[in-house]
Amino acid sequence: MSISHETAFHERTSALTQNFAPARNLWTPVSFPATGTTGEYWACRENVTLQDMSSLRKYDIVGPDAERLLQRVVTRDVARLAVWRGTYALICDDTGAVVDDGTLFRLAPDLFRWCCGNEQSARMLEALATSEGMNVRIRDMSEALVNLALQGPKSRDVLDGLVFTQPHVPALEHVKWFGVTVGRLNHREGVPFMLSRTGYTGELGYEIFCAPDDAIAIWDALMDAGAAHGITPMGNAALDILRLEAGLAAAGQEFAPGADAYEAGLGFAINLGKSDFTGKAALARNAEAPRRVLKGLMFECLDLPLHGAPVFLGEQQVGQVTSATRSPKFERTIAMARLAVEHAETGTALQVGQMDGHMKRLPCTVTDIPFYDPKRERARA
Repeated sequence: MSISHETAFHERTSALTQNFAPARNLWTPVSFPATGTTGEYWACRENVTLQDMSSLRKYDIVGPDAERLLQRVVTRDVARLAVWRGTYALICDDTGAVVDDGTLFRLAPDLFRWCCGNEQSARMLEALATSEGMNVRIRDMSEALVNLALQGPKSRDVLDGLVFTQPHVPALEHVKWFGVTVGRLNHREGVPFMLSRTGYTGELGYEIFCAPDDAIAIWDALMDAGAAHGITPMGNAALDILRLEAGLAAAGQEFAPGADAYEAGLGFAINLGKSDFTGKAALARNAEAPRRVLKGLMFECLDLPLHGAPVFLGEQQVGQVTSATRSPKFERTIAMARLAVEHAETGTALQVGQMDGHMKRLPCTVTDIPFYDPKRERARA
């Protein structure tokens, strides 16, 4: 295995000492020196990239009451989720603030896999299951599953010929957006993995979940097959640019304490028509009278405002920046910001304050998000 392959892999040096403990025993690269952040960004936009995303938490929820438990907690209608399908979902607290977001897969009638950002959501599931005596088990799979993200318009070409599936599960060509299957590498005796058509880039992409002992073999096979398609390993810095251009929220930035799911731009993941779930009453109330909304800001410069920078209309603060980046696609700075609804109309001219908000101002214009591919046509391709 090459040094660049090796760099992308985490060091697993200790076991979890308690249920739902955060994984701290891994390293992932910010970028790869041979390519750099900008090169990795363009590789994902134009060709294909491979990234270690194993810092995601993974939990299996299994048992006769698995669906009932999830229906009580997540914002999506779990009863509508078919086997071999996934959905982006939220888990909120009773104020409607987002505790965690992630992808929920249904692998069998009574088996779900929740791939998420932190362990608090699993604690909420465990607490409700215990308090109501539900017949369900929640297994922490975070250390048992490596997660590799293959992203970019040529990702399907890389997988073609590498993925062997049995007749009773979806074949690669039948795995649509947010679909999932299980397969093996190359042939029926190859190493096993779970394959989902998901990602955090806004591009066509797939994620592979496999045992740690099989991860290097799968990584090397993908890199070898991808050589003809310009594959590049990718780090976290390029991913942050890609997700921001695609208008995808990040924990601690778009959603944070004090902002509900609608104010985080995640209203599309809330189904108020389903049975009661944690935070539903607060979200229903806030949906009737929204105060703030997540919008895009387009700058005419490359100055980079910080998270939390105030947004002004004249001397009046009307919002704050949640994320910002220098966009290679648009050749300028772009940002997402939480704005008062009264000043969030597309085309509104605002300013972002730097150096206490008064000594320097960055002019910007309110835009819709996503900035890039607003109909998600590339991810659905």
